[in-house]
Amino acid sequence: MHLATRRWAHVPQALTAQITADVLQVAPAERIAEQSPPGSSVAFASLVAGATVTKSPSLIQDMAAGVRLALGEGSASGIEVPAFTDVTWNWYAHDGHISLHRDPPMVGGVIAIFTLAGSASFTIHERVGFRVTPGDLVLLAANRWPSATDACPLHAAGTPEGQERIILTLRHNLAGPGRDFFGG
Repeated sequence: MHLATRRWAHVPQALTAQITADVLQVAPAERIAEQSPPGSSVAFASLVAGATVTKSPSLIQDMAAGVRLALGEGSASGIEVPAFTDVTWNWYAHDGHISLHRDPPMVGGVIAIFTLAGSASFTIHERVGFRVTPGDLVLLAANRWPSATDACPLHAAGTPEGQERIILTLRHNLAGPGRDFFGG
């Protein structure tokens, strides 16, 4: 089923163990603690680091281009997937997670979430659940793609199972590379 109509896909073992290790090696050393503010409807806690794709190591640029190419080649409808502009790494400790949410308004195109270490449950639309493990890729159609009225599906990731979970996420920023995803 096409991503534009189904709105999500789980691709087990999209990355080899070697590529996963290489992506972990190029992660930024400086990380910022991130957690939901009091009163937020979304609960989350992780360490995060990020950059624009164009200022990332060539491995990350190649991954972003490869995902976009693969999505374009699999498209019978010819709907163009916007280029990924931003990349983030998140480190979720044993109690780290993110509750059911949609990505912020300025996240457009497609979201690519790679699990680099650890495992956790992943939920889509409160009813579809599966386990993600190192090398897995979750693709989500984001806001305003492929049409202006489309919204990112509700999704969540549970607490890591036994060890820290590390992910890499590629996004297209409608406000421009490196800008605020909330449109502020």
